[in-house]
Amino acid sequence: MVYFAEQNVEVAVMETGLGGRKDPATELEACESVITTIGMDHMDILGDTIERIAIEKSMIVRPSGYVITMPQKESVMNILESTCHLMNARLVKIGRRTSISMRTDALTFSATLILKSTPSAACSISTRPPP
Repeated sequence: MVYFAEQNVEVAVMETGLGGRKDPATELEACESVITTIGMDHMDILGDTIERIAIEKSMIVRPSGYVITMPQKESVMNILESTCHLMNARLVKIGRRTSISMRTDALTFSATLILKSTPSAACSISTRPPP
């Protein structure tokens, strides 16, 4: 993170390892978060059911933030929807090929996403206002 600050990086896309509450990237200041399709990964750390894993991964949701998510099992989507509601965050559900555009105080984000089947992961789009 020091390197990014020294280089005056305004926007950084950070991929997490575990994703969620126990991932060091959760400590980063982020205004948008992306949660790909949640699967049964890192079960020894995140939990032994898809719902427990979803709860852990939903901990990347920031108050009043944006969350972009891919298709999920119904029980997982319910957890993400509930978490976003509690955190007053906007949940954007996308498909495999989706164009999105969002604007926050610090960032306008437009992209066409072409998502292929990948291992379950989560990442955050992080930004800070220009100096």
